[in-house]
Amino acid sequence: MFLDHKSGLLFSGDAVLSTPTLIIERFPNPFYPEYMTVTAFWDALAGFAPRFGEVEAIYSGHGRQGIANGCLTDMLACTCEIVEHPDTFEEYDYVDDPSQRQIKCVGGAMVVYSGSRV
Repeated sequence: MFLDHKSGLLFSGDAVLSTPTLIIERFPNPFYPEYMTVTAFWDALAGFAPRFGEVEAIYSGHGRQGIANGCLTDMLACTCEIVEHPDTFEEYDYVDDPSQRQIKCVGGAMVVYSGSRV
């Protein structure tokens, strides 16, 4: 993610979206799975948490733009819930592979994940 300090705009790419963030075996990158985990995402968000207040709005790679900064707190809570309770989820039927249909929603945050990517 990139934070423009003057405007307070956070450009999140596909990390924080108005649609589900995918952390599944085939996406976002099959080559370095140890870096593409819910735990790694949670750690990164936790490290950025002291700066959440600097964010005026979030502009993602696609979907709704100008997302409120409260979505960051929701995403931190969502990833925490997954790490602490990986087997408690709803099924997300948009993904065609049944082993990658786990979704957790907290507030405005949604993460679809594979059990192998926690």
